[in-house]
Amino acid sequence: YNGTYGQAVPLDNPFVPQTIRDAATAAGQTFVTVNRDNLDYGRHGESDLRRTYRGVFDVSGRLTEHATYDAYAEYGQTDIDITRLNDILAKPFAQATDVVAGAGGPVCRSNLTGGNPACVPVNLFGPGPISRQALGFFAVNDRSFARITQAVGDLSVSGDFGAFFKLPGGPIQFSFGGEYRRETSRFDPSQNLQNNAFIAFTEPTVVQPSSGRFDVKEAFGELNAPILSDVPFAQTLSVGAAYRFSSYSTAGNNSTWQVNGVYAPIKDITFRGSYGKAVRAPNIGELFAPQTSSSAFFTDPCTPNELGHGTSYRAANCAAVLKAVNAVISPALQTPGFVFGTQSSNPSLRPETATTWTAGVVLRPRFLPGLTASFDWYNIDLANAITTVVPNDLVNLCVDQPTIQNQFCSAITRATAPGFFNATNIVAGTITGFTVQPQNVARFRTAGADLNIDYVLRTATLGTFDFRFVGGYLDRLSFVGIPGAPAVDQVDQPGRPKLNFNFSPTYTNGGFTLSYNLRWVDGTRVIDRQTTTDDPLYAPPAQLRYSELWQHDIQVGYDLPSGVSFYVGALNLTDQRPDAGNSINQPISAVGRYLYVGARLKLGR
Repeated sequence: YNGTYGQAVPLDNPFVPQTIRDAATAAGQTFVTVNRDNLDYGRHGESDLRRTYRGVFDVSGRLTEHATYDAYAEYGQTDIDITRLNDILAKPFAQATDVVAGAGGPVCRSNLTGGNPACVPVNLFGPGPISRQALGFFAVNDRSFARITQAVGDLSVSGDFGAFFKLPGGPIQFSFGGEYRRETSRFDPSQNLQNNAFIAFTEPTVVQPSSGRFDVKEAFGELNAPILSDVPFAQTLSVGAAYRFSSYSTAGNNSTWQVNGVYAPIKDITFRGSYGKAVRAPNIGELFAPQTSSSAFFTDPCTPNELGHGTSYRAANCAAVLKAVNAVISPALQTPGFVFGTQSSNPSLRPETATTWTAGVVLRPRFLPGLTASFDWYNIDLANAITTVVPNDLVNLCVDQPTIQNQFCSAITRATAPGFFNATNIVAGTITGFTVQPQNVARFRTAGADLNIDYVLRTATLGTFDFRFVGGYLDRLSFVGIPGAPAVDQVDQPGRPKLNFNFSPTYTNGGFTLSYNLRWVDGTRVIDRQTTTDDPLYAPPAQLRYSELWQHDIQVGYDLPSGVSFYVGALNLTDQRPDAGNSINQPISAVGRYLYVGARLKLGR
């Protein structure tokens, strides 16, 4: 629901209750200020209509006995009609709430001259508009439009060198080709959005049309060399390499490569590993999304109570930042309300780069047919990571770096003055504005392990039992906000548990299927580790961790010979609930036990 905040209502408005008018008059006031939750105006909402069109033309064939080709062209387009429901236009709303006494009763002040006959007076002190006509004067369903497109052309050739030579393990396999992609985006905001025509706090105050495009030309190649096969101590030994060169119209030239190897001394055990460099170029939204307004509430790190809750650089950096605007560290720096700023894309973004390596083993023991188990360790170092820092983190990162010469400080505006107060009576040094946009400033490092076990037991009369276990261990996940800054440990936070697993046994017999799934996630911290390290008494111990997740799901189904299947099931069978007082969705969503029943119909063969 939208709200009316701090609206001045003159005392000649006939809707002002008499007791309030008398008290205001006695106090020498000519108006009263109204705050109101407009529950009777209808809820804000959004209705989006997406239309996607996609066409592909493909041709493939054989060049020789050892080589094939594939070529395709594709075009895709998505159009989005964005309709904001029950938006309130500021000017008509001000006219409808500016009411005076008329000959026949309350009337809009703008109607006294006869120039605004559609205006229906609205009582801010009562139940609100009494007719659709009243709402229709200032409430609109506002429509904007967006479009994204992608065009792709690709040609690849795959095969092997078997016509010329073979290794002991077989012929070397190859694949090479090229690709061209072009992406565009466009956003046409409504004229009302562009004119900032809506009441405060309901829509962004700065919304401009935007568009952009980029294209990329790529060449790629891949080789796989089976060195040995079916020989003593080498059931399989192969190595491979892949390379891709990309030339972006926005991000320049980039290379991606990988080397990998597989070794199986016997059929029962296989070792595998890879090492490479990966690249992710900024996407169309990160490059060309429209600039909009934003607002945020800040806890200023330069107030005395917050100086000790950051890095060792915070106090000195706060003094330097405030000195530049003729201010000093003071409790008065804490902003009492929302601060307005802007949010935008960044056409100057560079690609993210990551160095990755993996090592693992796969077991398929012959003494236990039907069992496959794999264990893999991964390590990823992501540099130049694209991230959009939330406003309050922006101001913290500004003063928690080794120096204030960083992009975070330049994104924060503070009030300046020749003395302690400026002309508008805002305390010098108070945060008055900010700019957030994606930047190549972050670095992530992560490492961990994945475990997969699948055991299928088939019996002659009792049916088939399939046991699957998928587990994960997060050993490391660190975030560095800017090169040289201290790393922030993000392991053991919501969405980043140290341990998790899924256990999913399934039993089938003929058309009957019984499935069970247990999803378990380790209990995680409510508050980040840095906060509690800086302030051990931040909260009672019982409020510092979420409970473990124990979600039990079950489904029973039956397939009829006719092709019709029926099923019934339950999610969160034991009705585990979120932790009270911490969050509505940790460690599990607030939906609770969810029962469902359904049917599937197969048509044709």
